[in-house]
Parts: sequence; structure tokens; C-alpha cells
Amino acid sequence: MAGAIYRTDGEKPMLKSPQVAKRISELMLDISDRISQSVASTQSECPAEDHAAYQRAAAKILAAVQQEVLSPLYAEHPALRPAGWKRSAASPVGEARSLGGIIQPI
Repeated sequence: MAGAIYRTDGEKPMLKSPQVAKRISELMLDISDRISQSVASTQSECPAEDHAAYQRAAAKILAAVQQEVLSPLYAEHPALRPAGWKRSAASPVGEARSLGGIIQPI
């Protein structure tokens, strides 16, 4: 497919429908916010070591959501890209966002 945006793993484009892409974007951002909130709650409710371990695990999930779902989605549907997303040469698809403030842009 000429001019197609491929996922970071080389797969064909996902979610060609703008309506479906918009819904998935909203859901993934909501999920990311909830994960970030869960990290914040562990900071006040758990020992520092437990919080740090949970924060690392949550960051891996958020990075996967960002890299494998949101960045390819926004590359294919740039009108859906939230204002907080920035171009980054470090990301395989040129997008970066710190979701919930607990991960750095990839």
C-alpha cells in the first residue's frame, strides 16, 4: 500500500476508520490516566520500595500503549493527536508523550 503508515513492528496499518481510531484513542488515553492514578496512589499508600517497583511496571505498560498503539494511530490519523504529543527522533514513529508524568517520552 503506497504511502501507508506501518506500526513499529512492521505490521500493516491498523484502524483505518477515523471513527474507530478516535474511540480507541480516547479509551487508551483514559486507560493511561487510570494507570497513572494508580501509581500516584501507591506513592502515598505503600513503602517507597513497593511504589518504585510498581511505578517501573506501570511505566512499561504505558510505554507499550504509547509505542504500539497510540503513536502508530496518531501517525495514521494526525488530526486525533492530542496537543501534548510532540515529535521525537527517539521514537520509532516520531511521537512522544509523557503519559501521566510517570514515563519519559520514548
